[in-house]
Amino acid sequence: MVSMLIARLSTRLSFVPAAVIVVGLLLTGGATSAQVVAESHAIDLNWPLPAPTGNAGRCQISGVALDNSGNAFVLGRGENHWMPQTGFRRQKIKQAAVEIFSSDAGTATVSWGRGVFILPHQIVVDANDRVWVVDAGLHQVMKFDSSGKRLLVIGGPKVRLNMPTDIAFLSDGALVVSDGYVNSRVVKFDVDGHPVAAWGTKGTEALQFQTPHSVAIDDHDRIYVADRENNRIQVLSQQGEYLAAWTNVDRPITIRYAAGSLFVLSNLEADKGIVRRLSLDGKIIESFHTKPAGTTDDFEWPHGLAVSKDGDDVYVGFTLTGRRVQRYRRIVASQ
Repeated sequence: MVSMLIARLSTRLSFVPAAVIVVGLLLTGGATSAQVVAESHAIDLNWPLPAPTGNAGRCQISGVALDNSGNAFVLGRGENHWMPQTGFRRQKIKQAAVEIFSSDAGTATVSWGRGVFILPHQIVVDANDRVWVVDAGLHQVMKFDSSGKRLLVIGGPKVRLNMPTDIAFLSDGALVVSDGYVNSRVVKFDVDGHPVAAWGTKGTEALQFQTPHSVAIDDHDRIYVADRENNRIQVLSQQGEYLAAWTNVDRPITIRYAAGSLFVLSNLEADKGIVRRLSLDGKIIESFHTKPAGTTDDFEWPHGLAVSKDGDDVYVGFTLTGRRVQRYRRIVASQ
């Protein structure tokens, strides 16, 4: 089995040690024996270069997003570190919160967002290369162009988001926001940012949430909500109707739709992060650990997730002590 996996190694990943490829063939934490798969991706040691650069390595990296050219938008919290047992600073971050890394060498080319955010939680780039940042500290969702010019702010007396966590887009341009830490709901907005509907309350039943921490939407406008503390993903229609719940994901942190599948980042115990690729009926297709086998480096608390259109490249940002962004590249075909 080991020799077969090594033989299938992509030539572009020839720099990855064989030990990284074959370790961890059995994944735990929710996968049944019928769902056990080989490690599907391995860390790309040549991205970013130089590593780390800019804010990466110095601050908590809470989000990663890709534009249409494959450039990585990396969201950092600057000096406003947030530890679970403490509160967070209320001052605006002085450092540039957004850095853009080139898709090839991973060098930081542009940075912006000084004095704008308090507790940036997630970043998403839409189909038109507009950049959306969800700020849990400001209770707002903000839209920017790629150079950092602010175009729209959502949040305030008319909607009263309370520590929102993520955003995704329906095919007609409407927005869906996971309003997570306090309100325990999902809110739908029209293309102009006006509230249309809200779904969910705090709890453990269907259409109830315990920290809706992330949201994603597929090509059929089905809505996926990472119901973190309930250890499940809830699937909703675009009208907010409950369709299903998947319970094989273990504390889902961030979810992203790409290549016809749902990619789920789970953070089990600080440095035990796993990315799983799920089919749209909830079956595990492939998985990999975010901490390379045998390393003593800090890969604690994965939080941000971005996936290339073909699913071959996966980017993970680490918060708390990890404070890095890493790219993982496919090493074996899906099982």
